[in-house]
Amino acid sequence: MTIFALGDWKTNGEMIHRAVVPMGYLRREWRTLDPTWGLGTWWTDWRPEDLVGSDLDAHKSPTGEAVDACELPHDDRSFMAVAVDGPFKLNGTADIPIDSRYGVHEYASPQSRHGLIMAMMEEAHRVLAPGGIMLVKCQAQVCSGRVWWQPRIFADHAERLGLTHEDQFEYPSWRAQPLRATCVVCGTKLMQRTDGRWGSLSRATPVTYDCPDGDPHQPGPPEQDHAARNYSTLLVLRK
Repeated sequence: MTIFALGDWKTNGEMIHRAVVPMGYLRREWRTLDPTWGLGTWWTDWRPEDLVGSDLDAHKSPTGEAVDACELPHDDRSFMAVAVDGPFKLNGTADIPIDSRYGVHEYASPQSRHGLIMAMMEEAHRVLAPGGIMLVKCQAQVCSGRVWWQPRIFADHAERLGLTHEDQFEYPSWRAQPLRATCVVCGTKLMQRTDGRWGSLSRATPVTYDCPDGDPHQPGPPEQDHAARNYSTLLVLRK
């Protein structure tokens, strides 16, 4: 039976330490793989004795070598746990200082992002031993005018691979959002872009930074807070 756990953990590392480990989904003696190391935040509070980490970015990889999570250099069924934290953020307006840390500062379609993470899951499944646990971080998001239920999308893919959707953890976080306003001169809906300028909110390319008379837009009071609360999901999948 699937159990859903909700908590207010402040970081990925705290969630691993306070929830995932106590529920038995990770064990210290298990050989564990994290092929999407990034900043290594999953393992700041707790880590297994035999932890193998790698990243596509050699500068982030613990070994100093670039390793593609879709083409792992490991034997079949060689790990009891694999953690997958792929680039699940769907592109809206990129926040370069934040998004570049997670490899999502360049545009990619939702379908492309999903294909990449599914390929990571397939390779993780290959190196996962029978009875082992795959952890997949994701999040339901709105992009291109629709909701993408990524936890459901990736859980369905895992089941097609033969994995069992054992559990999942939901936890809140805050994500910075671009400020929005309306131009008091021409009425154009505006967004504060990553360079600090106010440009049109429309999908027009290029973004318009000026009113029809050629003067810069004059934003009125911001219409939303600069941060929004959302929920991330950690899928627990058993082979």
